[in-house]
Amino acid sequence: ANALWSLAQMKEYQAARKKLESRRLAYDTSLAKMQKAKREDFRVEEELRLQKVKYEEANEDVYRRMQDIRESEADNISDLRAFFNAQLNYHDQCREVLLQLRDEWPTGQSPVRRPNL
Repeated sequence: ANALWSLAQMKEYQAARKKLESRRLAYDTSLAKMQKAKREDFRVEEELRLQKVKYEEANEDVYRRMQDIRESEADNISDLRAFFNAQLNYHDQCREVLLQLRDEWPTGQSPVRRPNL
């Protein structure tokens, strides 16, 4: 379940990064419009301010998601260690079963006779 949560977390982060890129492009476009304007234009200034706010919000969202991923790293490492230990335990048990089977296996000196039917 934790692996699925981590995967969802990464997908959300990637979506937030795409949104940030889109916001940056919109902000850059508004900034270029502002620089090209010959005179003070309230609409262009308002658009620039709005695009800047949206960009900053998207930037904060990406940063927060990066922090969340970093904070969950310790849990992921702990889960991975538990998985490794479970795998080692499983293979130790398999080895014990195989050793026991080998010890109980009949030797090749006395073949088992099958009755003729």
